[in-house]
Amino acid sequence: MPFDDKGILIWSFDRSGLASTAPVDSRGLQLGLRSTIQLQEATDFVEVWVINGGIARISALALKSGSYAILDSKLLSSSPDFQQVVFSAPGIVRITTEANSELHLTTYCSKLECQGEPSSLIQLESRRKIEAAACDIHVFHERWSKAAKSIDDLDLVDYAKEAAEVLLETHPSVIFTSGRRTIKEQASAMAGNIVVNRKWIEQTYVKTPERDSLQKWVDDHPEATTKAAIAAGMEQIMNDWTDEQKAKLSRHFSGQAFDVRPVGGSDGEVIKAKIKGLPHLRKFLESEGGLTIWHADFEK
Repeated sequence: MPFDDKGILIWSFDRSGLASTAPVDSRGLQLGLRSTIQLQEATDFVEVWVINGGIARISALALKSGSYAILDSKLLSSSPDFQQVVFSAPGIVRITTEANSELHLTTYCSKLECQGEPSSLIQLESRRKIEAAACDIHVFHERWSKAAKSIDDLDLVDYAKEAAEVLLETHPSVIFTSGRRTIKEQASAMAGNIVVNRKWIEQTYVKTPERDSLQKWVDDHPEATTKAAIAAGMEQIMNDWTDEQKAKLSRHFSGQAFDVRPVGGSDGEVIKAKIKGLPHLRKFLESEGGLTIWHADFEK
């Protein structure tokens, strides 16, 4: 069951999509690299206090026409101190976070009268006395789905592999997270993002019959809410696709694309500039469907 306190539901899932317990320490609740906090009732005010170890983005969303839409978004820099984030907009029902390092939620409030009064906020850090394994606080998070891959593991075509080698030679700290994908791998990758945003496919891919068929399945199956269930549906649709159809959706199928783990700060800006100058680059994306994902695909 999710943690339920004063109108807030916080879910937790591990990398495989199974429920897990979110660790709590002296700094608060560890949100991971991505998290979703679901409010039980819509509100026009939310205040959170966080401790952020890197670059982070916190967004407030409303439910509109069956999908979640971002109302406001705040970008935070790294700081050892508490940072206050306030959203004031009608219809807030969800808060999402993305971070390139650990992000801790220390307090939360969805009532205007408790603004700026830490003593009246939910002190999640006080729950650290509960054993982590038995703690009933859950955060929905999806850490980067796979461990770092070597360039050979990416199984890229020659010119995309050459670009990856150039990038790694210049920036040895770069972590590749995805290259060529099978249908099963593509379905799993998409499903992890759809769990966070039901319109992720529509908002990410160019309009084609293939894209529309996948989005239609998501729209027609509101009961499919887990990564495993959504991946199964995506895989079923794509199983009969030709190579031409796959190419219309993603160059991951043909080994013409790779993803790298986003990096914040000035180092990230330098790496992005290098990616944009790689040989045979066709397109570089910093986000897909509202989620921070660094994707580069190539053409020769």
